Amino acid sequence: MQRRTTVIAILLALGIPSVSSAAGQWVRFAGCPVAGVEHGCIVVKSGPATYNVSAAIPKIRLRGLGIAGRGMVDGGVSYCMQGAILRNISYAYTRQRCPIIGR
Repeated sequence: MQRRTTVIAILLALGIPSVSSAAGQWVRFAGCPVAGVEHGCIVVKSGPATYNVSAAIPKIRLRGLGIAGRGMVDGGVSYCMQGAILRNISYAYTRQRCPIIGR
């Protein structure tokens, strides 16, 4: 039983890419920004990925419009606890209509 558990753990570890392996890579995102679980956090779901875009300057406003941009993946952790953390973010608002959630 223990061997089976070990084999399953190894297969899962090899099959699931980690955020830290993407650290330093530039990614593009597009989607609706929403308030994160923690106060002051902003996340955007882009395809299958979720990104923490809280570090964007100027701060992304939740005004019912989508955003599109790019940022560099930071392998660190934040108190937001949601999505891959992005740094050096550039973005623009799009015409995509989004619900205003978590103001």
